[in-house]
Amino acid sequence: MREIRHDLGNHDDYNPLNLSRNYDISQLRAEYSRMRDNLRRNVGRIEKSGEFPTAQVLKEYSNFGPAGKYDQMQLAMKLSELESVLSANTSTLTGLKEQRKEVISTLQDRGFTNINKSNFTDYINFMDSTRVLALSVMRYSYNRYGQAVGADRNKRLELFNLGQAKGITTNSLIKDFRFYMSHLDELEKLPDRKKGRKLGIKAIKNRLKQMRENS
Repeated sequence: MREIRHDLGNHDDYNPLNLSRNYDISQLRAEYSRMRDNLRRNVGRIEKSGEFPTAQVLKEYSNFGPAGKYDQMQLAMKLSELESVLSANTSTLTGLKEQRKEVISTLQDRGFTNINKSNFTDYINFMDSTRVLALSVMRYSYNRYGQAVGADRNKRLELFNLGQAKGITTNSLIKDFRFYMSHLDELEKLPDRKKGRKLGIKAIKNRLKQMRENS
């Protein structure tokens, strides 16, 4: 959690009950509008950087309408939610860069060495796009909360990491996800491709066919 300016107490005071009981609607509107402007500026910097997928950030901002849209209790609830969003490290461009650095370091320590700053946005898009698709392709194990865990995420990470090494486009990895997941072992045997135009499914199938004929 990062330190931000609070005009109505401190972080712990920004709960709906306290806000609605201790501040009138004009005070709530003023603080809400100030924080909403800060979020808008943060979103603008993130979007302008072009370094991160902005859909989720823009969605968060769109959740907060103009102050005049809400009555006092609604405003207290929205202000509490807005304060939580602004307090998160990921609400700023700097915070997102720090998070990206930590995520990449963790992934590389786990052996996914082809995931880096230059393809991080592709990595996020791939993982988001294949989360639901994976349900029809892979076996799942579940934790006590009913959440899918285990091989699902690791296999998708393995595929993206392998795709980067073999020069496969991220769009193809997503579009032809089922094919690639069923040929992971063969893909691993293909020579790495560090330079040149990225490959699609047709080129990959041809290379797999050539590899089989030469084996």
